[in-house]
Amino acid sequence: TEGVWPNLRIRGSLLHALMAGIWSELKSREGLDGDISPVVSRAAENAVNEQGIEGRFAELEKQRLIRLAGEWLAIERERPFFEVVRIEQKRALEIGGLSFNGRIDRMDRLADGSHAIIDYKTGSRATPNDWMGERPDEPQLPLYAVTAGEDVSAVAFAKLKTGEMKFAGL
Repeated sequence: TEGVWPNLRIRGSLLHALMAGIWSELKSREGLDGDISPVVSRAAENAVNEQGIEGRFAELEKQRLIRLAGEWLAIERERPFFEVVRIEQKRALEIGGLSFNGRIDRMDRLADGSHAIIDYKTGSRATPNDWMGERPDEPQLPLYAVTAGEDVSAVAFAKLKTGEMKFAGL
């Protein structure tokens, strides 16, 4: 995808920055009530600026991010109470004598006090089936869950793809 603007890596970074900006202000399910358009617009603007995108491309990306956020936040509004307690948190993982560095995109505290770990995906075909078997293909979420100090009751991919928005997890 060289030469395609913005490339997939940048689009992923834009999405993460967008969601981090939104949840750092909204903080919970209740934050979604009322007019959140200024929060979404600000987060989209900041995400585009962080990537150094300028001119017409910046405006197009900002509008794309605003549409993406609107569609995704409709999914989030359907959820019962949650409070976002971690955003883009770096974690050191140690398992089986090996050390890894990772980053939890988001951790929510649920109504029962347990936690959900959420990993944002844009175009990936990753599914919870990738966590199964002797050699899982996408092991980060299960590793975060088993090494977390928090009580984790759910792990999920948040699939943010226009027309295909959904949570997929356990």
